[in-house]
Amino acid sequence: MKRLIIGLLAVAALTCSSAALAEGTKTVSGQLSGESEWQPPFIRTTAWTIHGTYTSDALGSGTYSGALATNHDVVDASVEAPAGCFAAFLVPCQSPRFAVTGSVTFTSDKGASITGTVAPGSWVVEADAFPSTGYTFDLTLELSGGTRRFKHLTGSLSLSYQSQDQIGIGCGFDCGKNLDFGTLTGSIGH
Repeated sequence: MKRLIIGLLAVAALTCSSAALAEGTKTVSGQLSGESEWQPPFIRTTAWTIHGTYTSDALGSGTYSGALATNHDVVDASVEAPAGCFAAFLVPCQSPRFAVTGSVTFTSDKGASITGTVAPGSWVVEADAFPSTGYTFDLTLELSGGTRRFKHLTGSLSLSYQSQDQIGIGCGFDCGKNLDFGTLTGSIGH
């Protein structure tokens, strides 16, 4: 009888710890909207300073800022269209996928912050259709270095992010700006 009671207590403890672990993991979904500065500023950009606001079910809302960079190391050349176009200048083109490095920091409205470091395998594509240029990023962010309510937060987020220059007729007050938006997904835990 004693063994039966000990066994039942052990099963109950395992069940409770599994439930607590499941409660400690949250799914993240959210949206980002902002602007960026490009270096060089128009085409063949190698560095982006990004900033704006975010809203998320699990992270709340607040601001984001970060720095992204590429040295144009090709991750996937099969997406370049037409083939070999990135070697030409001012030709309509979608570049190969280039490796990206950097980090993005999310700061909640209440001052908690967490940094996501861009993981290997993340990429950026440049799309040129003169007179417009845009960049599409597919980033995996490994979370670390949180403060306040994000202090013990861990996890991995996927950020699908786009930055598009605003030029030409009809851009109004946004002429000359690089407008950005993105979708954030993933999971976090404590």
